Amino acid sequence: MGRFITADTIVQDYSNPQTLNRYTYANNNPVNNIDPDGHKWSWKKFFRHLLNAVRVVVDIITFPVNPVGSTLDIASVVASYTGGRDSVKVSNILGWTALAWNVGQGIYNALDPKEVQLLNAEGKIITDYSQVHNTLATGINTTQEGAKDILIKANRNLAVKYDAIIWNKTHGPVSDFIESGIVKFTGSKTLLNEYTKIISTVVSANPAAVFDVHSEATILFTRAFQSLPANSLSQSTINYFGTAVLESTARNSFLIPGGSTGILTFDSRFSDPITSLFGTLNPIRMGIGGSIGIVTAGAPHNIYGYLSQRYPKN
Repeated sequence: MGRFITADTIVQDYSNPQTLNRYTYANNNPVNNIDPDGHKWSWKKFFRHLLNAVRVVVDIITFPVNPVGSTLDIASVVASYTGGRDSVKVSNILGWTALAWNVGQGIYNALDPKEVQLLNAEGKIITDYSQVHNTLATGINTTQEGAKDILIKANRNLAVKYDAIIWNKTHGPVSDFIESGIVKFTGSKTLLNEYTKIISTVVSANPAAVFDVHSEATILFTRAFQSLPANSLSQSTINYFGTAVLESTARNSFLIPGGSTGILTFDSRFSDPITSLFGTLNPIRMGIGGSIGIVTAGAPHNIYGYLSQRYPKN
């Protein structure tokens, strides 16, 4: 059995015989515990390191769309490991600054009409709406390249042909969540006006248009319904996937534009964390489904998974 050649600088707990041997690691239980500095092993340290690792991975991924917030947050993580007397204070300042930046970015995005665009499979803005029959609307944290890839992948592998995708620019998950929250709870008109304009223009050209709507877009569509003329969606079909709003709220908003013949459907998995946390009032689903969704890193919320189930290619 291996042993460290340098002893821990302290005996962590004189009442615990396992810690008296300063050459052992993590209370002689390295499978379940960690002890990076030799002073104390704990689950708290383990989860802190795990959280920091997740933060850095997310920051690296979102750096192209949010360089300032990502840089500040990475600097916060790095500062926490410098070991200096003021490292914790510096880390906290940088971390709170990163959070403040992301929150401010989310507020700004909710007021920016340029955030929303209708794109084709080449990632270009659509100007001719006459050819738009099937439209996909995506959720948070979707880059322009990601939106294009979803469209191409679905059209190639599934029994559906999308002509366009309503893309809401991303600036990272925190900023996007703030933006969604502002729209959901305040009804901010800027983004809603853009969604209303796109939906209205598409159905004017093709009254029987189909919209497959995912995640954050379900919030924006539900709000946009309230601004659309009566019966404007009476020939249209709206399919919600991984909804971030209550089904009853969406149906009530759809009554006027949908009339008696418009179609509104809902598809969400029990373990979808977004629906479990924001699209239901069922405490069991919120607790169990939300926990499963978080543990699985949100995999059940994936839009392509929903579309594969709805439009399997024979």
